[in-house]
Amino acid sequence: MDRSEPESPPGVLTARQRARLRSLGNRLKVSLWIGKEGLTEPVVDKLSAQLDRYELIKVKLLKTAGVDRRWLAGEISGKAGCRVVQVIGNSMLLYRKHPSSPRVDPDGPGGEDGAEGGPGPAA
Repeated sequence: MDRSEPESPPGVLTARQRARLRSLGNRLKVSLWIGKEGLTEPVVDKLSAQLDRYELIKVKLLKTAGVDRRWLAGEISGKAGCRVVQVIGNSMLLYRKHPSSPRVDPDGPGGEDGAEGGPGPAA
């Protein structure tokens, strides 16, 4: 009997992938803050550029934003075409695989021995 994880639909992260990405995200600095203006087009553009560069980024929602963090995570996911890995407090971890040269392997081994240089801006 095969005890591996069942196949997930395309674009959906498995529990193992989420755990791997969360472990990589622990050492990341916040790369984007969202404030009182909310999710504007320039913010989405900046977010998309950060995802293109790093694949795995940490975003912080300021208290002045005045929107629900989980709702905002869903909006970001839809507009930026990324996956929400985790939402804790006012921080969220987002992942989008680079189409041509991925740096982050969500299926890789645990710990910090991931892709070259690791994802995102290090702490």
